[in-house]
Amino acid sequence: SLLIKDAFDSADYTNRLACPVIGIIAEHDAVIPRWSTDDLVDSFQDPGQVQVSILQGRGHNDVQLDPQYWALVYGRPQWLHDQ
Repeated sequence: SLLIKDAFDSADYTNRLACPVIGIIAEHDAVIPRWSTDDLVDSFQDPGQVQVSILQGRGHNDVQLDPQYWALVYGRPQWLHDQ
């Protein structure tokens, strides 16, 4: 398998981030379990720091085909303007 074998607990590093964070979730992600993403989002000390967007009908390997994905990655969603 080409997947990373080492456990990397991203939640251990969320307290180091002081910037707004965009969490993009593919509704049908078969690689990263939803509970794992939810745990990561919950690990931020400031719940307002993370804006989560769920891309409906997308999986782990086709999430980038959704136009909303690129709007989130390259755009500046309104909630970032409010920070």
